[in-house]
Amino acid sequence: KGQFFTYPSPGWFETNSKVWNPNYHSEDGELIALGVTPRPYQKPRPPVYIMAESAGSFGYAGAKGYNAMCASLSKGRINEAFAAHNKAASERLGYQLPTGEGVAVMRPTFVAETYEEAVQAVRPGANRLATWSSVNPHKARLATLVQEEMDDDDFESDWFDFQLRHDLIMVGSPDSVSEQIERITSHTGCQHIALFLNFPGLSFQQVMKSLSLFSEHIIPRFA
Repeated sequence: KGQFFTYPSPGWFETNSKVWNPNYHSEDGELIALGVTPRPYQKPRPPVYIMAESAGSFGYAGAKGYNAMCASLSKGRINEAFAAHNKAASERLGYQLPTGEGVAVMRPTFVAETYEEAVQAVRPGANRLATWSSVNPHKARLATLVQEEMDDDDFESDWFDFQLRHDLIMVGSPDSVSEQIERITSHTGCQHIALFLNFPGLSFQQVMKSLSLFSEHIIPRFA
């Protein structure tokens, strides 16, 4: 229930009494509850993260007791966002939270047998994805970075090379992606990384192969 939307919508009635369910309908058929299908396997439910892209939003989440996750921040901006969440959450709880608790990073990810194979497969889709989401490429690149030095190559290269250079995407072989994860975690204290697997243009088989390589050759290195 919020300022603009309420679920279920008040006054929504199911006219077919054969499908009425006391868990979801009142005695006269009004929809009063919603369910999640399939239900989470984990009990209690998996932790819920709010997507946020600024230190202010991370601080707000920490003050309200929510986890927070960013998707397109550089390592320098991740540090600022994580610090804001940690400060607000620690003040709310009355004790100092460990670094990296309650926060996460999402990265577009693709793994292939070799670095060259991964780059060739992803470059066109990565450029399309970044172009769709950025009206002004110059301002967009500045908006992603803080603390890191930028040079002419950062503005003249395509989106893929720019993002890969600053670890904004994780693309390569199991070895090179593991090195990227190590840089991100060591620089930010990040303990949780979510994978965005849907680069435009990849086949289902390529995505599944990437996920298998990540599971079999990368996760064990950080277990």
